[in-house]
Amino acid sequence: MPGQDLLGAAAALYTDLGGSSKSPKGLAQVMGTGSESGRYDRLSYDDLASSDLVLKIKSIAAFGPSDGASTLILFSQPSAAYQVASYYGPFIQLTNFNNKKELDFNLPKNFSSVASALLVHTQKERELKISFLDQFTPQWDTFFSKHMPKQVKRVGQPSLSWDAFPEGEGKLSPNSIYLTVYQDLKVDFSDFWASYDCAIQFWIALFPKNGKLTGHVSRWWYWVESGLLTSVVSAILKPNLILGAQALTKALQQLLAQFPVSNVYFLPGRQVNHTVAPGKHDVFKGNTLDDVTIVLV
Repeated sequence: MPGQDLLGAAAALYTDLGGSSKSPKGLAQVMGTGSESGRYDRLSYDDLASSDLVLKIKSIAAFGPSDGASTLILFSQPSAAYQVASYYGPFIQLTNFNNKKELDFNLPKNFSSVASALLVHTQKERELKISFLDQFTPQWDTFFSKHMPKQVKRVGQPSLSWDAFPEGEGKLSPNSIYLTVYQDLKVDFSDFWASYDCAIQFWIALFPKNGKLTGHVSRWWYWVESGLLTSVVSAILKPNLILGAQALTKALQQLLAQFPVSNVYFLPGRQVNHTVAPGKHDVFKGNTLDDVTIVLV
């Protein structure tokens, strides 16, 4: 690909199969991260929709940069039962770590509904991958036992995922990726013969500072089902969420200080033990609800 070094990691998405995985063709959308400091390039649902490409991508080409690898992540169209979201849900990830060979790939028939795409310049330097789920679950258990009233009960396990490049979500930056913790709850007022379904969520920003990894809670949210005691339940949850955000931030900073880093970025799903050797290419499938892989550089 002419000029690929100027693009850093680079890829092209095509609308037609072209009859062979060696010759993708049709309408194309090119992506590139930049060769210097760029880590991500992205196409949201709205970006693809404006080009009339949602659900029409059939094949891709990933071009190896002069250093590291091009990792292209394609996210499928969410179920009609859910609000359309970019960079969320089931994904297929293609990595080309060969700067002398183009990786051409036809999408499988059961994954032809591409709704958004994320290109990541990976493996430029030495990296360590850690699991958000593994690192944070003990912190969440401790937080809940210390900072939630006895009437508030967890329903199932928390869902640990990400909110990538959020649009229109308060003070969250549309140019950042946030780790998210979502928990279903039940508030039980046994004396009133009533219980209320609830949910809470936290958004967490991670970043390097003075050679160490650190972070804080950037946003919190809660929901309570409607009923006579909704305002009472809200009055219980809200102040505890405010205090909980402060407690989680402190616990995070203590946990993360053990990791010396110069940079950090994120990959969807659980990829802690997943690597691609120089000169090789790879295909990986997952779901953003599985976990988030924190990549320490």
